[in-house]
Amino acid sequence: MSLNWNVSEVKDFSTLCYRQDTAPGADTKLMEDTHHLIFGTLMLDLGSITKANWPEWVFRFNVINRCGMHIATRKDERGIAVPYSPDIHAIHAHIGLRTNTITLSRAKWLKRIITRLEDEMQYKTNQQQLKEK
Repeated sequence: MSLNWNVSEVKDFSTLCYRQDTAPGADTKLMEDTHHLIFGTLMLDLGSITKANWPEWVFRFNVINRCGMHIATRKDERGIAVPYSPDIHAIHAHIGLRTNTITLSRAKWLKRIITRLEDEMQYKTNQQQLKEK
């Protein structure tokens, strides 16, 4: 299934969400935060950013970052890729963004994240045990 999205309800979407590439004949491209928020819907299981749920976006980004899972990376001043998530201001500014991603309750989403972490830890434990044999 494809990820469908719409930013037309985001305030000032034409300047907040898009940038014009300066190369001749180049297309308009998504701004970095917009891109990461759109694809972040898949990991966060939140289909849209609304006035009511934008704090939940902040919460879920904080959870995945704390767990060592990241939506994206960006290069720091030394050119090294470091974990990156849109900040609270970028999330709030994108109220109106919508996708066809399902929205899970916090409880269901946290259960999914814990299961993912548990599976990863079990895999690492199994790998370590194999090395010891």
